[in-house]
Amino acid sequence: MQWCHRAVTEKLKQLCEPYGIPILETPAAYTSKFCSRTGVAGFRAREIKPGEEFRLGKKQRESKEFQELQQMLKLLQENGFSDHSLVVPARGGPRFVAMLESRSDHPSEVVSDADLNAACNLALRAVAAPDAHDLLPRLRCLKEKGQLKFIGNISGSKPSKRDAKRFNMPIVFSISGESLANFTNQDDEGESSGRVTNLFVDMGRIANFERVHAENWEMPLATGKGLWGTIKKTEFAYSLKINQRRLDKWIKSESKPQFSDPDDELPM
Repeated sequence: MQWCHRAVTEKLKQLCEPYGIPILETPAAYTSKFCSRTGVAGFRAREIKPGEEFRLGKKQRESKEFQELQQMLKLLQENGFSDHSLVVPARGGPRFVAMLESRSDHPSEVVSDADLNAACNLALRAVAAPDAHDLLPRLRCLKEKGQLKFIGNISGSKPSKRDAKRFNMPIVFSISGESLANFTNQDDEGESSGRVTNLFVDMGRIANFERVHAENWEMPLATGKGLWGTIKKTEFAYSLKINQRRLDKWIKSESKPQFSDPDDELPM
């Protein structure tokens, strides 16, 4: 049986309204692309055990990282850890990996259930402001008269994404000293004014290119191409760093870990 999202919402409202239970609707955009604990961008992944290499896509099996992954899986099997798993990137996978320390050789492992992470992001938005649809890790900018104007929200003297109606002054963004408005024109030739461009908050400073700068804005920013493009190119290599950290913990330790399922290793 298939359900329409709208039908589920309407049915839920009908059931809760007689009892005075409020229903909060929050925007779901990008909830599966950012970590609910750190605000850092990341990627979807899955856990695989020795002998499950076939679950990887063709491009992944042809990559140089795949050979290193095979060696890691073989090492697990040889040391009696065949019931343990390693993480690999997977579009729509059940796990979410936050690239918290993208430039470190030994990054901290921040891996969680993807659906739970997205649900936590939704819950946090609902608690903060259920009707604030601009409470997102992105900045909506309008291209107007050759400039990109921030059309999100501001509060006080510093830009914020929660007060768009009070914001009247344009902010000029730049990429490596070049006007971002001029940069976007390279991709939008022939487009008329009024086009909305998204910039993203890059808390983990992941983007290797197209980093964005703006006055009176403290958080690091990047274009969608810069942020998601960098993640796509480096996610497999980042996964191997996490896997190496797991191997160091499991194989070099004196005894076998008590829990083999990453979901069971809950912090107390």
